[in-house]
Amino acid sequence: MKKVKLLAPFVALLAGAVSLFIMLNFEYRLNDLLLYLLAIIVIFYILGVMIQGRINKFIEKNEELEKQRAEEEGTVIEKENSDSEDGESDDDSTEDEESDDESDAFRMR
Repeated sequence: MKKVKLLAPFVALLAGAVSLFIMLNFEYRLNDLLLYLLAIIVIFYILGVMIQGRINKFIEKNEELEKQRAEEEGTVIEKENSDSEDGESDDDSTEDEESDDESDAFRMR
């Protein structure tokens, strides 16, 4: 399952960048600017975490519904290869078969 991991930091940094340019434009004092910037980044990071949690719940709910529909239809949904124990994909077996075919073709000549 692909989750939205970088949403919260992205939202916080984007809000911080926008607010920084606005405060620089209005010529805030440096101490005030840094204090406000820190508060904005923390607030938007918390909002981003909340949004990220809701999106992840929505994704999990949709995957569960998809599995239920697949069970009702009698089809099988394959899991992504990222969960394999050794970290290698199952495509290696097809590569071995192709290399065997190539070696057989070379022997025939």
